[in-house]
Amino acid sequence: MKKILLSSFLILTFFIQANAQHEKKFNFGFKVAPAISWLGIDDPNVTSNGSKIKFNWGFIGAYNFTENFALVSGFNINSFGGNYKVKVSPSQSGGSQEIRCNEFQIPVLFQMKTKPIGNLKVYAQLGLGEGAVMRARDKDKNNIS
Repeated sequence: MKKILLSSFLILTFFIQANAQHEKKFNFGFKVAPAISWLGIDDPNVTSNGSKIKFNWGFIGAYNFTENFALVSGFNINSFGGNYKVKVSPSQSGGSQEIRCNEFQIPVLFQMKTKPIGNLKVYAQLGLGEGAVMRARDKDKNNIS
């Protein structure tokens, strides 16, 4: 009886440890991120006039080549823009205008993560994102190039 209990305990312990160390090779998901966007303008007749709160979203996938390291890619749709004012004359400024832009981006990232600290894992990502502006419009829905 003792041998059966001891064998069962050892086998159960082995499977629990093997399962705890098993990490999925591929992970994927959906992301949503808030962003604050504003315009930096290099024209003396145009001034920035506040920021906008935007949201970025996308799909990401990770290839875990070790327990703590992964390659991450996917695509993002980033929104940015802001408000600006144009000076009509030195004493008079025109109305406030708004620019809204959307960008398609493909990131390629190297992800590092710590071993679990209690129920917490800390992640860091380094990499590049290549993107292109899909659409840029003013508040009247006129295209901007």
